[in-house]
Amino acid sequence: MKESIEHKALRERGLRITQPRIVVYRALADVKAPLTAQEIVHSARLVDQATVYRTLELFVEAGIARKVNLQSGLVRYELNSDDHHHLTCTRCERVEDFRGCHVEKISSHALAHSRFFSTITSHSLELFGLCNSCSRT
Repeated sequence: MKESIEHKALRERGLRITQPRIVVYRALADVKAPLTAQEIVHSARLVDQATVYRTLELFVEAGIARKVNLQSGLVRYELNSDDHHHLTCTRCERVEDFRGCHVEKISSHALAHSRFFSTITSHSLELFGLCNSCSRT
């Protein structure tokens, strides 16, 4: 029998497979945009708020999920599945993923001009503007 993706992700990181962890993983996997903890609590009705927050922090520590700052003042979470970034509307907060940030070129440039850094271990690129709907109003 084929192992589910959420079971595999938890097992590979040495985490116990529990129903709340599976529910939170599926909530993150079922959407294309980063979610707030409250949005996950709302979608994962069978899991209490404290468990959702603990699970999200555990997922971040284990590398399953990452925190995303989209300047809304809210911490959002998404699965740490591939190298992608976000375009965010500053008016309606619509979020769209995009790929291709040329991180190698940016990293080389940043390190060449840095006095204090020799290594980059991760990156995040978020772009902000107006979506088509908001730019018409």
